[in-house]
Amino acid sequence: MAGRLGDRLRERVPELGVRRVISLRRSPGGLSTENYYVEVETEGGISRWVMRMEPPAGVLEPYDVIREYRIIKALEGSGVPVPKVFYAEEDPEPLGGRFFLMEFVEGKVFVHTDPVFQQDGELKAKVHTAFIELLAKMHKTPPPEALLPPLEGMSYGESEVQRCKQRLEQIELLPDPLMRYVIQKLEEYVPAEGPRVIVHGDFRLSNMIWREGKVVALLDWERARLGDPLSDVGFSYQSFLHGWCSVSGQFAQLYTRLTGFEVDEKRLAFFKLLEFVKTLLVGLSAPSALARGENSDLRLFSVSFAGISLEPMALTFLEELIEKAEGGADR
Repeated sequence: MAGRLGDRLRERVPELGVRRVISLRRSPGGLSTENYYVEVETEGGISRWVMRMEPPAGVLEPYDVIREYRIIKALEGSGVPVPKVFYAEEDPEPLGGRFFLMEFVEGKVFVHTDPVFQQDGELKAKVHTAFIELLAKMHKTPPPEALLPPLEGMSYGESEVQRCKQRLEQIELLPDPLMRYVIQKLEEYVPAEGPRVIVHGDFRLSNMIWREGKVVALLDWERARLGDPLSDVGFSYQSFLHGWCSVSGQFAQLYTRLTGFEVDEKRLAFFKLLEFVKTLLVGLSAPSALARGENSDLRLFSVSFAGISLEPMALTFLEELIEKAEGGADR
């Protein structure tokens, strides 16, 4: 595989000066797109890169790493920190899937459960503030054309609910009445159209690389789309992914000051549930991919268990949506 990659790069992008690919090592992280650490010998010396490749099937279908490459490429120099990308391969034949190459970014990756945050409240506040500042910066950056647009003729909310419905139909191994019901209720409570911005879709600490107190790279743009900023805000309320690092309280006020976008509680309730449903669909996609023999990554069993165990939490988000929409009316 390393040899084929080297041959392809010398043929297609001779300006990279690749003499040989020394090693190609699959990253143990990442359950959606396949990530590889690449060590190459170039005319300028030894370099380390990262390769992101589409799997044959997985939890975030339909995959489009070429769109992801174009989004990242368009954001270079925008002020939104992204890795530098070098090359995108649209032909799946050489390596078994479409892929793109980007720089390896040195730095620290946090998760909200890191013990350091229990010991250092000042660091915790700084990280939380930087998290909000980056989200605001991204939402105020002109959206690249490569972003996935809403379905034709639909508002962003309508489009996202329709995509959820379609995805459930694709992955449902047995009828899932709870998910069907929740998606039906989402259809009933789609809010008025809001502003359209870059929606990252997976904006969390574990997708950020930090160095010297700053975010130097925002990763994993595979779910990025053109949509409502409250999508990313609502996503931050999933405590098992974000913990304390959410766009709430004084940090919601900071976000509004930086963007001019109000964190309206009524509209936000819809996006909290919508983003949670998307997360559940990722979990439910895992057993589907395994059962159909489309993916053999055994780590997907843990994703399956998490998705199934979290399903009842959707009713809590739904209750909040109905209360906000109807002012506590009988339901």
